[in-house]
Amino acid sequence: MGNNGRGSTWLNKAEKRQKLAEEERERQRLFLRSLEEPTSYGNCGNKETTSNTVPISIPGNTEQCSSFSLLETTMAEEQDESFGNLLGYDDNDVGGSLMLGNETGPHGDAREVLQRESDDNLLVQSLFENPDLYDREEGGAELREQEEEQDEDEELFFEYYPTNPPPGPDLIFQDGQQLGNDNDVNSAALMEEDNDLPPDAPTDHPMPEGPTPNISFATRLNRNRISIEEEGSYDLITLMDSFGAPRNAYDRLLALLRKQKKNGFDVIKQAIGRDVFLKRMQNKFGCPSVQTNTISDCTVFSFPFAKMLQDLVDCRQGDIEYFDPDKDYSTGTNLLDTKWASETYRKLRIDPNNECFLPLILYMDKTGCDAYQRYPLEPVLFSLANFTQEKREDRRSWRHLGFVPSSDNIKEKDSETSLQFYHNCLGAILAEVKEAQQNPPTIQFNREDGTLAKLKARVPLMIIMGDQLSQDTLCARAKANAGGAGRVHRSCMCSYLSVDDPMQECVEVNVDLIGQLTSMALASTEDLQRVVDEEPSIHNKERAMREDSREMKFLLNQRKVMKQILSRPYTTHAINNAFDGMCFGAWTSGVYDATFDDFMHGTEAGLIKYIGESVFGGLQPKERSVYETVVRKLLLSGRSSVRYDYPRMRVGIGFSRQTLMTSSERVGTILMLALSLQLPSVRDVIGKGHERQIQKYKWFPPPDPEPTKSKMSKKKKGTADLNKKRGSSSSEEQQQQGIPEDYPMYYERFFNNDITKNDYDGVMLVLEHLGRHGFDLEELNNLDDLQIHQLIVNVTPKLAGKEYPKSYPATDIEGHYFDRGRHYEVPGDIKTRVGQAMFSVYEKHHILSKMRFVGVRGTVDKHHREKPKTEGVGPTSAVLCDTENLSAFLELVLTFHAFCKYSSTLPSHLRDDKMQEAIENGGRLIVLYFERFTFRGVNSVDSRTTKIHAQLRIGLNYDALLSPMHSSTELGERLLKTEAKGISSTAQQRGTETFERQTCSRIGDRLVLDKVGETLEQQYISDEAAASAETPIHHQQEPPPPHPTTKDDVTRRIPHFKISRVGREGTVVSLDRKGNISDCTAATGRPDDIVVSYLLENEPLIDHFEIYNEVIIRNDTRIRAWPNYRQSQGPWFDFVDIQWEDGCHPGRALGFYKKKDEETGETVLYALVHVVDEQTENKVPGTITSMLTDKYCMKYERTTRGYVPVIRIVPLASINTSILAYLLQPASQLFDHRNKHVMALRPRNEWAYIWLAWTEELVKANSKLLNDESLQHLPESFTDEELQKNKKKKRSTEFVPLNDKVLWKSVRENLESKLSSTQW
Repeated sequence: MGNNGRGSTWLNKAEKRQKLAEEERERQRLFLRSLEEPTSYGNCGNKETTSNTVPISIPGNTEQCSSFSLLETTMAEEQDESFGNLLGYDDNDVGGSLMLGNETGPHGDAREVLQRESDDNLLVQSLFENPDLYDREEGGAELREQEEEQDEDEELFFEYYPTNPPPGPDLIFQDGQQLGNDNDVNSAALMEEDNDLPPDAPTDHPMPEGPTPNISFATRLNRNRISIEEEGSYDLITLMDSFGAPRNAYDRLLALLRKQKKNGFDVIKQAIGRDVFLKRMQNKFGCPSVQTNTISDCTVFSFPFAKMLQDLVDCRQGDIEYFDPDKDYSTGTNLLDTKWASETYRKLRIDPNNECFLPLILYMDKTGCDAYQRYPLEPVLFSLANFTQEKREDRRSWRHLGFVPSSDNIKEKDSETSLQFYHNCLGAILAEVKEAQQNPPTIQFNREDGTLAKLKARVPLMIIMGDQLSQDTLCARAKANAGGAGRVHRSCMCSYLSVDDPMQECVEVNVDLIGQLTSMALASTEDLQRVVDEEPSIHNKERAMREDSREMKFLLNQRKVMKQILSRPYTTHAINNAFDGMCFGAWTSGVYDATFDDFMHGTEAGLIKYIGESVFGGLQPKERSVYETVVRKLLLSGRSSVRYDYPRMRVGIGFSRQTLMTSSERVGTILMLALSLQLPSVRDVIGKGHERQIQKYKWFPPPDPEPTKSKMSKKKKGTADLNKKRGSSSSEEQQQQGIPEDYPMYYERFFNNDITKNDYDGVMLVLEHLGRHGFDLEELNNLDDLQIHQLIVNVTPKLAGKEYPKSYPATDIEGHYFDRGRHYEVPGDIKTRVGQAMFSVYEKHHILSKMRFVGVRGTVDKHHREKPKTEGVGPTSAVLCDTENLSAFLELVLTFHAFCKYSSTLPSHLRDDKMQEAIENGGRLIVLYFERFTFRGVNSVDSRTTKIHAQLRIGLNYDALLSPMHSSTELGERLLKTEAKGISSTAQQRGTETFERQTCSRIGDRLVLDKVGETLEQQYISDEAAASAETPIHHQQEPPPPHPTTKDDVTRRIPHFKISRVGREGTVVSLDRKGNISDCTAATGRPDDIVVSYLLENEPLIDHFEIYNEVIIRNDTRIRAWPNYRQSQGPWFDFVDIQWEDGCHPGRALGFYKKKDEETGETVLYALVHVVDEQTENKVPGTITSMLTDKYCMKYERTTRGYVPVIRIVPLASINTSILAYLLQPASQLFDHRNKHVMALRPRNEWAYIWLAWTEELVKANSKLLNDESLQHLPESFTDEELQKNKKKKRSTEFVPLNDKVLWKSVRENLESKLSSTQW
């Protein structure tokens, strides 16, 4: 019965018992009155009582009963309504009588007895009132069955006693001992109780014939008394459940307690209280104290850096790799192998005898700790570059520096004030790090000989990890990501014009210029007056320091100009940065160099996310539904033991909406899309859907539509526009359709259209005053047209009306003003550059290079126009290429992703300068094809985002760190769960300060516990070594055998099936893990008859076969061949890669058995496999060319019995690995010749090689275009129309499509060369 049915059952019974409950409450009132004065109850066991007594009966005992005062008079009034609950009754109870023993104790004892009993009875009452609670715990089904049985008893009971049920026992006293308590109720007492029941009372067994039964709820409750063991277990389980402990925590706790008891530890007597234990351990090991600072009335909590560094070194000293200046680091992939490490080591002039090189890695990011984000935490964590990437995955390799409080606590909410508050708090946390860089602390190290060494720690800052938002915050970059930003990326000067230009060369940020502009922009009036006061050339200082003086007017206006320049084009806030003055080693741009692009947010949640949104966003709901159905059918039909090696695929209903997905699931979505495009049905859905989207992309609405006489609704108007977009044959509609030239380019709205060519002299005058105000005009050569335009337009209001010398100081002011004289002239090249930038918007071909208009052969060219969103048209994202090019592009992106994640595992002979060049070009080609293949929609910025630009910087990041994963925040996201959310889960959320203080306290506690754990590990090792030294050699245990996966082996000792050569078709039986033999059932499964027949036929010398369903081979890969996996999860037959004489081809494992080798006598494992037809490799009809997959036909032979699968027996040693493969048309049975086409994925460890080979061949195929310098700029006479005509004449002006057959052939040859040169 479901929850609703159960609830209604209890409700009906409550109505039936309403009258009985009222009578019962009256009885309780009488009982309370009788307790007001001591009353003797004599001989009242089974006899009627007077109005002053209560009937009390004890089953099997007729001795005299005593009476006593149970409760005080005042308690009787308060407990009038609840006393029934206290005794175990409730409003739904049938009643009962209190059973007392011969003697009574004092009042306090009686109250204590009732109070103890009430705790248990209240639990019963809560279950009565909330029957749904049964379903929430394990064992709910059993409780519900017991409950149903009790319901049947009650129904019978009410039939016999519809109005006045007899009293029943509740509390049991016998010989002065309470039997109602769990530890005193034994089976004999319960049997005696049952004997007192009427013969017809309902029981668990069939009810005998006889008089009417006499039973109550209390009777049944006592019959099922809870033992003391069950009560204690219940208390422990309930306690742990209330803490949110996992289900296995209780069993683990019991195992730990038994282990401790076996070791001689008495938990009750010897366990130390938590606070006492922690205090004792803190005194023994020490613990860094929490420090506080007050910033803008907010408390900032931090930890002492030197002590936390010492703690990290003490705990992880065995994992620290120390830099050796004489070692060759050219072939490694760790952070100490980078050029930065060697250059920084030399720059700091480190003395290896007295100093230690410990580069720092910082991670910081904000996370919420509750559902409403009321208590966010932003931990600042640090680790060392001396750890390998694998060691840094361990949380113990990180230490807290402090927590940055939320800016929500400050009163002023503008962006610049909030940002300054953030950096002030961060500066307080990093203050000791700066101090340690200037005055290196002394750190103790344990030498290999056991002695201590004290060295000075040199701690330059190498990497700051974080996502794009946090990195921009650290660099004080403004959050300008909606288009038109003067500086899109924090680490370079690329603007909105060039952010997605694959040919753009990044120019580093001029840190000195940013610092100079910031210093001038932040100068207060008092600071400027101090400058005037300290200037020796100014004689009348009192007058010059007045705000209306020429000097102060100039300085105040100069401050405004510099702040405007910082805002646009440098997209930077004028603040005091927390990292100013910190040592970044060899990074010349400081924090701008150390804040690397995050692979997870830039690639997985950036590029790959954009691709998924572009593809699925352009489909209609019905098309997405069809796609999901086909994909689920494809992917859910096959199983593989190496599925975990590939990106995670989510195939739940609605996955194509691309919402609520993790970064890894987005990668899996792209893989899923690439695989499904091998099916003609999927290509048809996506192809037709995006043909419609391409028409939308090409269609332009009329720029000025004529108003119609009749009012047209928005929906009808949108439908009419949509019909025109779809290519109506009406000539009138075609005349109303707009043309691309009617609409502006995407960048035009970010240029100031108020400036005309007639304003040339005014622009040159502004340029002159800009130079007089101290701005280095040569810096304009490093800016593009948009940045120059923004700079001039932004400072013009501040410099308008200025005249020389009237608006300038009479004398020079050091650091602020230099008198350039009356004949100051702006350099000619600067004038030309500024003139071109300011007025090139009127000659549109000057803005973008010719390369931006070169498309890919066979795709729709980008028009780069800004279209208005037309209502009623629907989504406007589009894929501008065919499905074959889309499939190839998805595979290129997937291999690029695999290379970034696993490039550190590539062999050293591939990591050379040639590989660095390939990476640089590969990132650019990814952006090139993404920008030309996809359109993200009318209201988007398309490919012009920071995350796309990060792909262009992949070569720079790889050259600096040797692997993009060193700066990936995948590790950081896991740290947030443990070092912020997890550790603060028990902190009280009673104000931000209390919450953060308690979180810091728990960090200190965990540091101590970590030290205790590590000390215990060392203690165990030492004790084992000592015990081993004292044990005689002949008593010492043999060393453990080698790892079981160093050779092929089965996964269990007992086979799963036995096949005997009995009868015509043989006999098959099933075996469990204990060797018990049984017939094959649906649960156990059974080897296919074809497999059994083949085995008996091809192994005539063996009469009995032991068949195994699962093996594990030498590379730790499992291979499964289960007729019914785990007896409940259906068939599981892995595809495997088999080494044949002519090469490697896949097959499908059908089972495994052992056979003795005739020559050596050793037992060898063999596999039964269904092979593929190697002649059909990549010749399966309906599929397309792919680099990640190979398509085959499973091999069948046509015989008189029909189509029979071709099975082979191969040594297990000839199987290289299990592979991921899918039948293109899922079959309902193991062998089906009609659905024989299979698609096998290449192993994931080959994908990085594929990307390298693909990139090298793409560069060669497009070398003419990539090396054509004339494409970097357009001649003035070259118009868009001429460009289109030229492209139609010459195919050489287009990039090679990704599905080009010549390209595929060269990529495969390059790949085979790389794979053959690698030792696997």
